Amino acid sequence: MSGYCNLPESLTGTEGMGGVRQWPRGRILTWHVAAAVPGFSVSECQEVYSAAWDQWANASGLQHRFVSNAISANIIIGTRAIDQVGGILAEAQLPWAGISPDAQLQVWFDTRDQWTTAENWQGSGRFPLPTVAVHEFGHSIGIGHERNGETDAIMDPTVSHITTLQ
Repeated sequence: MSGYCNLPESLTGTEGMGGVRQWPRGRILTWHVAAAVPGFSVSECQEVYSAAWDQWANASGLQHRFVSNAISANIIIGTRAIDQVGGILAEAQLPWAGISPDAQLQVWFDTRDQWTTAENWQGSGRFPLPTVAVHEFGHSIGIGHERNGETDAIMDPTVSHITTLQ
């Protein structure tokens, strides 16, 4: 197993900051790809991210839409150097209680890591972009980590063989 994201354990619950961490009901979340992960084009990332958002839509009824203009996006997906190779793979901001419909959150994928869409990624030195995207987007809609080691779930804080929502 490798690291997943940098969300502090103190912020992983669904309660806090005055209430439930979620977007207003019925909100269509808009997202924008500001930068592609190394080895992928923006359009390839858009395809991977759309499939990740679809998993959440199918499980929760949440609606999402890609937007080409970052100004109108609720979630900006980009890249940055977070830490050393194989450590923290990505970071995402959680919504807060009473979040306004025009708020913008950030999701970052680490530029120091190598990414893949291959299902047999383990041992390749690359990390599964689709899996990490589903995990991080879960945070973007207000879902925290599962408890360490107690379940096999996409929202575990480490990368494993789990690739889809349970």
